[in-house]
Amino acid sequence: MVLLSVVFGCFILFCTGAFAVGIVTARSMQTNSERKFADAEAWEKIDALSSLNRMQRYNEFVKNGDYADDVELCDGALQEDSDDAMAHNNKAWLLATCPDDEVRD
Repeated sequence: MVLLSVVFGCFILFCTGAFAVGIVTARSMQTNSERKFADAEAWEKIDALSSLNRMQRYNEFVKNGDYADDVELCDGALQEDSDDAMAHNNKAWLLATCPDDEVRD
């Protein structure tokens, strides 16, 4: 009877430990996935801000007549992200409507 109690007690301790390890692992995985999601949201905000900053600089260059700088700004944005629709649009408008003959294509 004593041996059975010892074996049963060890079994309970083992199961409890395995359960505790499982809970800790699950919480750690949840925390990591939440952190990755938060990081992804942060990068999206940073990308949106950099795109907005580029647009503000683009508008300032146009207002000041710095059309060559505008082309460089658009080219730089397209080197960073060749799918940047705003950069493609800005460059197309600039090349199509620029009052400077040297820049207009």
